[in-house]
Amino acid sequence: MNRISSKTFTAVATLGLLKGYTSQPISLSNFKKELQIGQKAVLDTTGVALITKVTPCEIVFLGQEEPSVTLEWIQYPKFSTDEVLLKKAIIHLVELLMAALEQNRTVIVFADETICLEKSGAIDPRIKLNAESAITSLTTSNKTPNTFLYPDHTLEMMKTGVVYDSKEFLRDVSEDSLAFKIRSKNQKS
Repeated sequence: MNRISSKTFTAVATLGLLKGYTSQPISLSNFKKELQIGQKAVLDTTGVALITKVTPCEIVFLGQEEPSVTLEWIQYPKFSTDEVLLKKAIIHLVELLMAALEQNRTVIVFADETICLEKSGAIDPRIKLNAESAITSLTTSNKTPNTFLYPDHTLEMMKTGVVYDSKEFLRDVSEDSLAFKIRSKNQKS
């Protein structure tokens, strides 16, 4: 058995499966079709063959819940490529996918840097960055109680370590202090 090795290289990106900021779904089969079109275009323009692992997932963030796919790439030893060229090819492929699938923003995570690609500064209207809007949205969205917040839970601000109940949280928290964790009132500090 032959053994081929190369220096480890990885990259990961996640793309939504809704067109733009609409509720119009992109099927997984349509995504794969666009991925293969993009892979062919990248191969034709750069000579880089991008073998892509596709994993269905979901993006969840302050009111946004979007079906998505995570894309992963490695330095495939059989088709080893210069890392600078490989990185450029991956960025180009993601840009092609964003255009074809009407995506506004995504992030590509490499071992040495994280790159955000975006067409505009627009943010999905379902995302509630204001703390009061986020709590209201999540507590009135017909989710199961353990999804976010219900009466026997408190919010502990990570920055201050101060414990708030939901009313105090809405009254006292500033918009830039969105990092918090949920802790049951019954749990000991």
